Amino acid sequence: MRRKFNLKSRIISALRRLFFYSPLRNECMRNAKVKDKYRCAVTNKLFAASEVCVDHIDAVVDPAKGWTNWEDFITRLFCPIEKLQVISKKEHKKKSKQEMKLRKKANVETK
Repeated sequence: MRRKFNLKSRIISALRRLFFYSPLRNECMRNAKVKDKYRCAVTNKLFAASEVCVDHIDAVVDPAKGWTNWEDFITRLFCPIEKLQVISKKEHKKKSKQEMKLRKKANVETK
């Protein structure tokens, strides 16, 4: 059985891939580099490149508001370098989980 084509989901995915190759992300990684490792902004520990990711300090989709519009999404995705940080994948998973909880709570309260 084929899944329904979801245009919004595909566009979001494409924009996130575009961010992955952006100069902003690359600069953030360079700023966190210490010799051949990267410093996690949360734990201050050093990790290999495969163990870190660039995180938006302010979530791309605001946990309190949820999805608003494309302009907000793109503005928050391609934010200034000061609003980006390199963190370990483990810390990123924890942070994302917390943001999802807040988003779910906000969705329940608005219904």
